[in-house]
Amino acid sequence: MSSNLARQLQRQEIHHVEKERKSVQKKSRITKGEKFIYMFFGLALFFFSFQIVSNQASIYQMNKEIQILETHIGEQEKVVQELKSQVQDLSQYDRLTEEAKKLGLTNNRQNVKVVTNKK
Repeated sequence: MSSNLARQLQRQEIHHVEKERKSVQKKSRITKGEKFIYMFFGLALFFFSFQIVSNQASIYQMNKEIQILETHIGEQEKVVQELKSQVQDLSQYDRLTEEAKKLGLTNNRQNVKVVTNKK
């Protein structure tokens, strides 16, 4: 019976050693500090990614507005050119004399004064 008791004690010791080995093997390889650092870098990466995407979206919106304004400017420049050409056509000497004759005005050279810009 003593050999039986010795075997039981030996089995208990082996069983106890195996539990210790299992508990040692269950330890995490990543410490709490490392987990905190990984989480911090993950959040920082997310934040900076979000910033980059939002900046690109605002840049895209501004470029779109600039293109719209440039098209409006181009249209206004065309209108200004057309109006300038109309002014040149309407201010021709022959046309002005015709309009003056229609209104009954005469050309009296004695009443004409020449004005010049002196700088």
